[in-house]
Amino acid sequence: MKRVIFSTILFLSSFLMFAQLSVVGKHRQIVDAVGIDRILVFNRIDNSSINDATEIHFKAASSGTYVEWFEFSDGVSKRLTNVNAISNRETYIEPKANTGYTIVADGQKTTVWVVDLSKLSNKNKIFYQNLNGEIIDYKESVTQTAQINSPDKIVQNDIYAQENPEEEISCKITTETTAREALNENQRPDAKTIDGSAPLEIRFFSNPQGDVRNYFWEIFKEGTLILTRTERDHQYTFTESGKYKVRLTVSNETQTASDSIDVILSESQIMVPSIFTPNGDGFNDEFRVAYTSIAEFQATVVNRWGRVVYSWTNPQTGWDGNINGKPAAEGTYFYIIKAKGADGKPYKLKGHINLLR
Repeated sequence: MKRVIFSTILFLSSFLMFAQLSVVGKHRQIVDAVGIDRILVFNRIDNSSINDATEIHFKAASSGTYVEWFEFSDGVSKRLTNVNAISNRETYIEPKANTGYTIVADGQKTTVWVVDLSKLSNKNKIFYQNLNGEIIDYKESVTQTAQINSPDKIVQNDIYAQENPEEEISCKITTETTAREALNENQRPDAKTIDGSAPLEIRFFSNPQGDVRNYFWEIFKEGTLILTRTERDHQYTFTESGKYKVRLTVSNETQTASDSIDVILSESQIMVPSIFTPNGDGFNDEFRVAYTSIAEFQATVVNRWGRVVYSWTNPQTGWDGNINGKPAAEGTYFYIIKAKGADGKPYKLKGHINLLR
């Protein structure tokens, strides 16, 4: 008895990747259609909500690869000019139903046809077009004889149905941040922080579900890829101000899933007080700056005769009002501060500070 093989894989993960092509949205891929590379059958195409986004992504092998997108239908192909870019390697589109797309990367073509299952009156009948505009019934175009290795698999509704179906894989990024306690640091991180004052030392956990075999982490800064890793969990220290995206893709031989989070490091700032009272009452006992995202710091305090009475390099600390272990006299002192922000901004500050007891 002959059986027809339908090489269709149903993935309910929100992000499915196939080589350099990846798809956002619940869908299945048909990879044995005649005349095109694959058919993308979406449950529903609706980009009105970010949670239901439908996108087709293409990531080039290198930043120097020239990539073009074309749309085709009824034998007519036109170049797309409204392509979205995530980085200098990755672009994507929001597809339309019953439309074909060709991605050309350095002369290599990939063709797909997009189907919106919610708009089909007969969901077991899938039609598509090739580049010549010929309308093809997918089911009739498949002539390959099934070779089914597992006896518990049967062909049903164009998808392999299994008595014990494979568990869907997934991942969920969670984080743990190294906390800092100095009260003079604005937006200082706690264990749950993923935005705030630089630097942020964050450990990322993948929390996989199902038979996950591979892990692929990507970190982007302002859309540019800066790091990839393949550990299950990993740690990274963000030192420069800006907006980052951390993306994890997990996979096995047949499935792929993805999750991402944003990390934001604040712009730098330094504010210097005009008075401090080192009297031991626990309030304003040290001369400290208030700061955000400072990467380099050097402060010096001198008396009215220009003699250095104290200097320090850690913005979390300050001068306690003592000189050589003895209380300094009340009065006016002068500070010189040189610093550099995590955003590259230089600081050269001079002024006076009043010591009162």
